[in-house]
Amino acid sequence: MRDVAKSWIMFAGILAACGGNGGEATEQRGSAVTSADAANFHYTAHDLPVVPPGYDYYRPEWIGLGGDAFSVGDADCGATSCRWDALKVDAAGNFTVLAQNFQVTGVDAGGDVGGCTAEVGDDGQHILHAAFLHADGQVELLSPVPDAQSTCISLLSDGGHAAYVSATTISNTGVSTQTSYVWLDGSMYPVDLPADYAPADVNDRGELVGQSGSHLHLSGFRYAAATGTTSLLEPAACDAETNALATNQQGGVLGYSFTENGEARIVAWDDANQVAGVFVDATVDGPDWLGTPRWNGNGLVVVASPVDGHTYLFSEPGVRLDLADLLADPADSLNVFVLDVNDHGDILAAVGGHSRVFIRDE
Repeated sequence: MRDVAKSWIMFAGILAACGGNGGEATEQRGSAVTSADAANFHYTAHDLPVVPPGYDYYRPEWIGLGGDAFSVGDADCGATSCRWDALKVDAAGNFTVLAQNFQVTGVDAGGDVGGCTAEVGDDGQHILHAAFLHADGQVELLSPVPDAQSTCISLLSDGGHAAYVSATTISNTGVSTQTSYVWLDGSMYPVDLPADYAPADVNDRGELVGQSGSHLHLSGFRYAAATGTTSLLEPAACDAETNALATNQQGGVLGYSFTENGEARIVAWDDANQVAGVFVDATVDGPDWLGTPRWNGNGLVVVASPVDGHTYLFSEPGVRLDLADLLADPADSLNVFVLDVNDHGDILAAVGGHSRVFIRDE
């Protein structure tokens, strides 16, 4: 889950001045944690099976409210294609096939799955149709896109009210054309963005956020599908570039702000595209410390450091918890790549060649 039900405007730590390599943040890595903070977070680690029975491959990427991991699984792989099934696995390693011939691309807070039905054509290629797989097992197809041979949900909002849909049209001469749409409460809005704009998330307002520009200059953007308007995210004080990773229901955005030297901060923007808070500052913590942040609907931010191997939780503004301190065996949290965090605070991560869930104890 990436949408947040709290406003990020309340987050403190806005940069007040620049200096040296780009300024100083008001918070340091390893901020003091009160016993009350730590008492709210205790975890148990569970390793998930490498491959479920009957499948050649699977890739857990999302975690639902009950701590179940969701994945697409490859089965019946032939010379040209495999069957894609929607799978769920619990912390005990028990698998459930939610639907055959369904490619999973996201899970919302209510347990509905976004993606597409997948059939194999005579040429061995998959024919896709954008769809929801509801928690009750029912498949709901989205309205067809005119002339498109294949469509699929690429991004799903946390509340399930909006989705970013990709469509492929193939001409009579075999030329393939990619277009995209935002599905918002039953209506389809064509997306009119330049080719170098890459959406990363969508919220229940039907707003896309992501990164625009070439490698020479990057800028995070917000695109409102219903009006077709685009706005750019302002960098933190004295920074030069931005990159948006996720958005929430209030229009807040989480992502990076970069100095001219390429050093980054993990920051939040408000719905006016202004910096509302700074979580990690590479000019203080080191230029290589930053990981990819994940967040949930209750304002929890989780960041795994690629340098020291630890995973940090931001439970509230100015408070950072080390996941290693919240486990019976601290080593379970080291050198993982965080994939998702649900609204309860359960975490899905990749480690080595398998997946691991960290279930938050009641």
